[in-house]
Amino acid sequence: MRKFTLFVLVAVVTVFLGAQERQTKLAVMEIDDQSGKLSKKLLETAAEALRTELVASNKFIVISKDRQRKAMIKGEKKESWKECYDQSCRIQLGQALTADNIMTGIVTYFGKKYTLTVEIIDLAKEATVKGAKAEFDGTEEGLADAIKSIAAQVTGVKRAGGGSSFKEGKIGEQVEDWEIGQGEETIVKFESKPDGAVVMVDGKILCQATPCSKMLTQGKHEITIQKENYLPKTKVFDIVKGRKPVSAELEPDFGYLSVESEPAGIEVLLDGKSIGKTPVEKVSLSPGAHQVETSDACYYQTGEKFTTKRGESKNLRLEAKPKEAGIKVSAQDKDGNDIEADVIVDDQKIGTTPGKYKIPLCSKELKVETGKSTYKENLSLKEKKLFEVVAILKSKERFEAKDEIVVDSESRLMWQRGNQAGLDREGAQKYCAELEIGKYSDWRLPTISELRTLIVGCAGSAKGGACKVTDTCANYPSIYSEKNCWSKDCYCKSGEGPGENGFYWQPGVWNFDYNQDDPERAKWGHHGDPEGWFWSSTKRADDTSWSWLISFGSSPNIFVQYKENRAEGVAYINKDVNGGAFIYFGYFGDGYGGFSGKASARCVRTR
Repeated sequence: MRKFTLFVLVAVVTVFLGAQERQTKLAVMEIDDQSGKLSKKLLETAAEALRTELVASNKFIVISKDRQRKAMIKGEKKESWKECYDQSCRIQLGQALTADNIMTGIVTYFGKKYTLTVEIIDLAKEATVKGAKAEFDGTEEGLADAIKSIAAQVTGVKRAGGGSSFKEGKIGEQVEDWEIGQGEETIVKFESKPDGAVVMVDGKILCQATPCSKMLTQGKHEITIQKENYLPKTKVFDIVKGRKPVSAELEPDFGYLSVESEPAGIEVLLDGKSIGKTPVEKVSLSPGAHQVETSDACYYQTGEKFTTKRGESKNLRLEAKPKEAGIKVSAQDKDGNDIEADVIVDDQKIGTTPGKYKIPLCSKELKVETGKSTYKENLSLKEKKLFEVVAILKSKERFEAKDEIVVDSESRLMWQRGNQAGLDREGAQKYCAELEIGKYSDWRLPTISELRTLIVGCAGSAKGGACKVTDTCANYPSIYSEKNCWSKDCYCKSGEGPGENGFYWQPGVWNFDYNQDDPERAKWGHHGDPEGWFWSSTKRADDTSWSWLISFGSSPNIFVQYKENRAEGVAYINKDVNGGAFIYFGYFGDGYGGFSGKASARCVRTR
């Protein structure tokens, strides 16, 4: 009998110890509030209540809160041990506690209901082996009931005082306190120097180019303003309504280079790439080492190596030495006699003939001149080679044509080479005022004195001739009165001038278009015919409705008109005049008799 009793006792102890060995060691983690509506103190109390319920169930060996805290501080070196909410952190903590399982809990809010959800994670498997959830109304009492429900689901032990869960009391929807949050937005203006910077807020692009204005939630934000080739600026700003613009002056992440040369106009290379012709102003370049050099076929290469710092302005001046060629120049007159003359290269006198001279390789024009004659030649030279010229000098012409312009060598006047036909006086003045040729826009209609300087071959009409019509003598009271400005000295015989078609101007200089094919030409009267009538800006002193003109060609059957006041009215007396280099006057308007007021304009400017 005693043996049997002893066997039963051993068996009971063995079963009891076996049951203790099957209990798992459990660490209960702090509850994570994902609703954001419950206080931390309430959640800590709830977690401790859950530990108490599990201990009372005798289903687990529950690790104490104090031991969890010590393990966290010791193992992780953190004061914020309660903030360990992510799963990896909790698994590491459970392993540090030598627990078999950990229990995690989260509170969510959805559909106006709070839900407490727990999971038991097997640390060896790192997998959830059990879960439970309970809804509650957000109050402390409701959360306490949810804790008890969770414990009952996990342990399988019914709550004390089971039976009906019916409770007496008031029912209805819970009225919850809530906050509208800090999500109120305001408009913020962003500025930068220079403009065109990108604005990033909390790591995301808000604006592609300053200046700009954007909506932004009030509160603290990390704002970065950045632009290519500039250092970015980052700062935390407290954004509130009515704040001043967020501004940033960006520091260049580059330097500047300016290059001058003597002479100017030479192409410059920076690190092998062209940056234009000198002077070059403020070209941006990265900090560090660089090389600048000239690149011009007319000059020997020169340059400089240098370094530049961020924000530094580097100014360089390069002295370019021209490549050279040689010329040997002699001069003869038209009869073959050797003579001395000035040698001029690109408008610079370099000596006299005969002589040898070194000149820049890319020199363009050679002139050999005496006081009365000149020789010109375009140059095409080879480096360090001698170019020989024998200049045969001819009489120097007064007017020299250059493309659309004619230059008067004896005055400061520059003339339009061509003309515009078929204009009345007002149209001629407007035409010249609006003319733009040869890079000039200050053209005007010439005075009668200026227009007379173009006459060649008619002594009376040419400048300084017997004809008295000038800017200061412009009256014409009677054709029969030789005591006044106009007289028979104001024209020569028709068609015998030295110019083309017998015109009284220098040959080979002027272009003349009289609109021969214009159907209206027949209505122009003699002023528009091929006789070459040209307007001046000088008006008759005695009647300003008339202006003085010159016909440079022949003028057969020109009706010279004047008017006499008689008692019975105005009479027109006509006299035929056949002449060239004809200085006369024209009417502004419909005119009288054969005159219709149409002629050509050749514009002038003062150099």
